[in-house]
Amino acid sequence: MAFPGGAEAAPVSATGSSGPDAGGLNRTFMFTDICSSTPLLIAVGDQAWQRLVGGHDRTLRRCFDQSGGEEVDHAGDGFFVAFL
Repeated sequence: MAFPGGAEAAPVSATGSSGPDAGGLNRTFMFTDICSSTPLLIAVGDQAWQRLVGGHDRTLRRCFDQSGGEEVDHAGDGFFVAFL
């Protein structure tokens, strides 16, 4: 999955039982993180960081919505998202 700005994510599928009789549900989980966020925060300052993270969060949430993703958790600069 490619995101604006060239960032990419490789989905990892987690399933329980498999096969036609499993009756289970397959979901794909994605975890995101802004790497080296602490040095970036220090370099740009609090106000710029808040604008940056706000834009980051809005952009990713729009991508999740368009791709059928469900936000499971959000912590600072990272997301945990599930897809059916």
